[in-house]
Amino acid sequence: MRRWQPVALLALGLALASLLAIGIGRALPPGDQILFESETVGISDLMLVDVARALVINLTRSPTLHEDHAAWSSDGTQLAYIRQEADQSQPRQVCVRRMPSTSERCLPSVARWDDNPRWSPDGSWLLIESMDETFGTELYRLSPNDGQAEALTRAVGNDMSARLSPDGQRIVFVSQRDGLRRLYVMDGTGAAHAITSATSNAASAAWSPDGRWIAYLTDRDLREELYLLDAACLDQPGCDENARRITYFQALIVDMSWSPDSRTLAFVSLSSGDFDLFTLEIDSGDLQRWSSGPSAEADPAWSPDGEMLAFISSLGDGYDVYIQTAPDAQATRLTDGSMNYWTPLWRPHPTD
Repeated sequence: MRRWQPVALLALGLALASLLAIGIGRALPPGDQILFESETVGISDLMLVDVARALVINLTRSPTLHEDHAAWSSDGTQLAYIRQEADQSQPRQVCVRRMPSTSERCLPSVARWDDNPRWSPDGSWLLIESMDETFGTELYRLSPNDGQAEALTRAVGNDMSARLSPDGQRIVFVSQRDGLRRLYVMDGTGAAHAITSATSNAASAAWSPDGRWIAYLTDRDLREELYLLDAACLDQPGCDENARRITYFQALIVDMSWSPDSRTLAFVSLSSGDFDLFTLEIDSGDLQRWSSGPSAEADPAWSPDGEMLAFISSLGDGYDVYIQTAPDAQATRLTDGSMNYWTPLWRPHPTD
């Protein structure tokens, strides 16, 4: 597997500096960093680029290990991710790193397939999914310090795609315990109930940062479209009956991302025959297309100040990380095309 050497890092750093100066047209806040996955010959590593200083660091450097599905704590001081032997001979496990330390703490596997760690707002625990041989995929509360795990769900059928509310008091997740994929919500007592209809499928729920809305996909109108649910009605029967449909693509929609001010959703749609990047302003309904042509886009992520999007695109020879400030602005490539890159995540700014 290719590893970043000092000369390569310097060359990429100089290239980034030039690209950023030309493509973005403004100074980025000091310390702005983007985490992303690099993939080659079946191995994934976690890379961190400091876009202001044009510095790229390989955080994992493990030729026989596969690292992916990373998540930042809300203050950007801790990083959680999944680690697995490349030959899949050992269970997947959650690893935690306190930045900028180079040491990691890997926690005992809850089950065979631990996945998708998410930090609680205060950084004291992790919400993860793990595959149980009896029940399927279940949700767990995991201590990042000693690896103690508490089962949050225990129902036959897969419970997955879990997201914590911004205040950490509720969890919305997808469950197949009733046959179809439905959204459920769990409160602090551990009680869970369905919030979408038993007659249609639902998926990909995402809380707005202010906690007011849940955006999700549902096929209640035959084809999956984006809907907006008022979180104030979660304890009321028939909550989803008043959910507002906000897209009319009649085409696949994936990779939703809320802007920090909760006013705009970014997502990717196959509506034009290619996976293109769109943004939708919630109040006005203003829909903007950020990409076009034969390339495929994926994984949009808003910068902490909401001024730009990072995303993956096949504009070059492979799948690279790009930054773009507006729908009509030029996209700026941050990676060198030597391998495929995925899932950019801006590091949150410290809250102090």
